[in-house]
Amino acid sequence: LNPTKSLQLRHEMIIRNSDSGKIMGVKGRRVALVEQMTNTVISFQKVDSKSKERTLTITASSMEDIERAKDLIIDTIKRNMSPIRTDPTTRDAPEDEDENENDISIETTHDGMLKLCCSDPQVLQAAQQALSEYLRARARPSAEEREKRKERRKSMPLQASHPDPPAKPLTRSLLGSTPNLAEAGLEADKKTAKPSENSAVSLTVAITGAGI
Repeated sequence: LNPTKSLQLRHEMIIRNSDSGKIMGVKGRRVALVEQMTNTVISFQKVDSKSKERTLTITASSMEDIERAKDLIIDTIKRNMSPIRTDPTTRDAPEDEDENENDISIETTHDGMLKLCCSDPQVLQAAQQALSEYLRARARPSAEEREKRKERRKSMPLQASHPDPPAKPLTRSLLGSTPNLAEAGLEADKKTAKPSENSAVSLTVAITGAGI
């Protein structure tokens, strides 16, 4: 054996063929990141596209690196995301995190504006619609507020109707320069008014004239 050549360990693990793309990533970037983080070489068995299973071969100089690569592969399949780089001083596999590439961030500017940021336009549109629905619901009065308004309207006092002022008694004024005009007016009143035996008619006559 050549002492300068390090011992290489191999480990095979079976995965679903449908998970191959999750591990490889776009142009093999995910599997390359796993190899870089664990100092391993990962190869995929060539199988037919209709096959349900596929064998992965992990090659490394230590079993510890192989176990770390296995953990990262399983974690990548579960989250369907690239593995997270960890501190090189630690040898533990990264913990599962609720990270999402389509996370939306909300920022509030100094002038009171609300800013939504997201790389996915569909997620951004859905967030905008949800915010609009929330604002419309806040502006719409609740059932309790509507009932309170009805009660306030019922308790408001009605405006009292002002009675019509009493009619002024009929006053007839006769103007003339001679007493004959006054006498003519009295004669006309006597003809038009026919008082009954038990009733009385009062008439106020104001006579003014130079001859009186």
